[in-house]
Amino acid sequence: MSSEQITQETVPVETTTTETVQPTATPNPVAKADTPTSSWKDSISEEYRVDPNIEKFTEIDALAKSYINATKMIGQDKVVIPNNNSTDDQWNEVYAKLGRPESADKYSLDVNSEVVNLDEGAIKSFTENAHQLGLNNKQAQGILEFYKNSMEGNAQQSKIDTETAQAQAEQQLRQEWGRDFEGKVKQAGALAKANINPEVLDMTLSNGTRLGDHPEIIKGFAKIAGMMQEDKIVATESENAQSVSNIEDEIESTTLENNFTSRTYYKLSVLPEYKIDLKQNQLLTLRLGAAFDDTNRDDSELSLIGDISLNTQNSDGSEQTVYLSYAQASQVAGYTAIGGSDQGGLFRSNYNLERETTKNLELGYLIQEQTWQLNSAVFYREDNNLTDWTFSFDSSSARFANPVDIDATGVEFFATKYFDTTELIASYTYLNKSESYGDADIDASFYALNFPDHRVTLGAIWTPNDLIEMRIDNEWRKQHENALRSGKDTALFTQLSLKITPTVINNLFITLMFKCLISAGYELTQ
Repeated sequence: MSSEQITQETVPVETTTTETVQPTATPNPVAKADTPTSSWKDSISEEYRVDPNIEKFTEIDALAKSYINATKMIGQDKVVIPNNNSTDDQWNEVYAKLGRPESADKYSLDVNSEVVNLDEGAIKSFTENAHQLGLNNKQAQGILEFYKNSMEGNAQQSKIDTETAQAQAEQQLRQEWGRDFEGKVKQAGALAKANINPEVLDMTLSNGTRLGDHPEIIKGFAKIAGMMQEDKIVATESENAQSVSNIEDEIESTTLENNFTSRTYYKLSVLPEYKIDLKQNQLLTLRLGAAFDDTNRDDSELSLIGDISLNTQNSDGSEQTVYLSYAQASQVAGYTAIGGSDQGGLFRSNYNLERETTKNLELGYLIQEQTWQLNSAVFYREDNNLTDWTFSFDSSSARFANPVDIDATGVEFFATKYFDTTELIASYTYLNKSESYGDADIDASFYALNFPDHRVTLGAIWTPNDLIEMRIDNEWRKQHENALRSGKDTALFTQLSLKITPTVINNLFITLMFKCLISAGYELTQ
């Protein structure tokens, strides 16, 4: 920086040679009271004396100090702030002096968070913008920390809101259902799990409530489950068991793009049941019927239902049942699969999905003794056009909806042993699947093809009195190989629970639960 660039605080002194003019003697050398006192500024020319940079100095020492400081600054590295007329090169020079990295990929930022996951693409976009704005690493990290803290706060609040909504929904349903609460909730949950994509139930409504936790949704599934149970009501000789239902569902979402947010279901089922006494202790039961369902958003479907069972009652109180059942079922695709974007995104929809159909054939044998029972079955299931969220490693979408045909065979055993205050429960299930996606380019699926080849459970329930119930459940799984799983294929789960039912307060249940995951490897790589 040259001496001509010195600021107001550091104006250099210009040495000027002047002639000393002797004042003319006056008859009275004593100054009058109103005559101004002479100043050091009177010794310099008027051009400099009236300059604003000089006028602010009242003492010559202050001017000297300013000059010395300005001299010390000459030659040091200074930052000249560009203006609106400056070029990009001039701005880049300033950014570099302020510590901006050479390029966007040179930022060293801490993106870790125990609460939220920061998308790699979002981080890349952030660093590019930070570099364009001239931010150094410390400034960029500060902004990122603010963003992470904000997201973590929102996530924590969302968790609190979800837990609050769940508690409120549970309280409302407990008051309405009373002692039937647990049974109805279990039925509703099983029906939803079997027929609705979990991603749909995880959607958030406009009031912040998770769709699967909304009391009306739970009551709706419980009602449907009740209707399905009614379809199995024992009827007399030629009496028909039948039910008719009309269901309307609607969803609010910011991700659906083709206005598919509502539809109406119509369902009619008829299942006649006939009983024939073969012997005094043997009963043959025949059921054969069908279910018809239609919707204003898809074609209708007729599903056949039928079974035959032989029950034998023994004189010691035990009984055996052999049964053979065949059932067809049908459902339309969920909102996420057909209502979102078909171009990309986290879940890419498929507008060409057809109605899903299932055929199930099962042969079972049930033994019931005084102190134990065993239920065993072998089954075959055929799924057609089942909606599956698949992965293609070369795709821009994380997952996309594709129809899949699956043939599944399996064997299962369920045993229960009863004691005075204790109940032991054990089960084993083997499952084998073969799938076909047609001509679709599919690399993996973590949904339809995420299943255990082998599953073993062992549990115990201890009920010392009407007040307390303690339970322990253990489950071991050997999952089928999956390209998306980065960890182990085996896992062992243990869950402890304590249920307290005070007799002094009706409809009050207190449940304490502790879950422990001993070993698992169900981690996605995508």
